[in-house]
Amino acid sequence: MGTFSDNPRKRFVGLRFTEAEFEQIEAQMRKSDYIAISKFIRDRALNKQIKVRKNIILTDRNLRNMINDISTRIAKIGVDYNQATKQLNALSKKTRADGSPVINARAANYYLAKVATMTKELKEQMDHVINIVDRLEKETNETTN
Repeated sequence: MGTFSDNPRKRFVGLRFTEAEFEQIEAQMRKSDYIAISKFIRDRALNKQIKVRKNIILTDRNLRNMINDISTRIAKIGVDYNQATKQLNALSKKTRADGSPVINARAANYYLAKVATMTKELKEQMDHVINIVDRLEKETNETTN
């Protein structure tokens, strides 16, 4: 559910960070209970108190949300694979008057391109989650040693 307010946020500010700056912000955010980086940056800029967690665990809410998002993407890819397979199967059964198959390459390419794009996005998101897990594991190991 979204938050409704008598004073909605209408002003937008876009910021650019170097990789090092962004990693520093992410590291600070990972030590807190924030999920949205925009809320974290806003609260820091407005000098609001940031609660810092003592223990960072791998079953963090943010990590669970990312895993759920990946599961949703996998399900969508499965649907697209099924659509592509059904389309190709249906078209392969149709024949012309001379007996040659009628396969609409345009339709097949559409579904296959859609699946390829989603698969690429999924890989990028999986890499992101793996990096987060690796960093959390490293931080956990550093605090226990």
